[in-house]
Amino acid sequence: MESGQDAGNQRAGAAPLKGNKVLPRQQRTLPKRNYVIPERIACAILSCVEEKVMYYSEVKKCDIANGPGVRVTLFVSGCTHHCRGCFNEMTWDFQYGREFTEEDIDKLIKFLEPSYVAGLTLLGGEPMEYRNQQGLLPLLRKVKEAYPDKTIWCYTGYLYEKDILENFCGKWEETREMLSYLDVIVDGEFVEELKDISLRFRGSSNQRIIDVKKSRETGKVVLWED
Repeated sequence: MESGQDAGNQRAGAAPLKGNKVLPRQQRTLPKRNYVIPERIACAILSCVEEKVMYYSEVKKCDIANGPGVRVTLFVSGCTHHCRGCFNEMTWDFQYGREFTEEDIDKLIKFLEPSYVAGLTLLGGEPMEYRNQQGLLPLLRKVKEAYPDKTIWCYTGYLYEKDILENFCGKWEETREMLSYLDVIVDGEFVEELKDISLRFRGSSNQRIIDVKKSRETGKVVLWED
């Protein structure tokens, strides 16, 4: 039978006793229990794991190939599509290049300032990967606030209806907010067999240039017209 002192020590979380001696730390044991993590806690843990820093490979201050007019272009890092014939394979790695910081956001805002710059284009890598959506939102908020008349284009390997609207928008608030800032999405993976260098602002003929604003207003896909 344990003494009142022993019981009191154990209730108070004191070191285990053997007789009147404190056991060395390496000899102390705890009863084995099977712990079940509640679903809401597990989801929170997974959410924290997914919230990682975005990286980017390059910024172009004067780009005329990825959208109309002179544009500032941001190439984010991280892509799970791995298209055959991709021109930018190094950006498949989510940690390729540099960490995207508040300082980078300020630089991009400054690059967009001249009146001859028509807008911002997002490429990769894959801007619509969840981690990259999280990293891009602070930039997009500031761009639209500072330059509401400049356009934002986004190139993605995901399909607008099937992946972005039906899947991502249902899961992630970030996607819904991101769409509110985008003017144009060029969707679909690059397909090497469908490559056509005569196409404007596209790499392969399966890809579409979608007017996001009009598509959301009408509830159906509306292709962009220059």
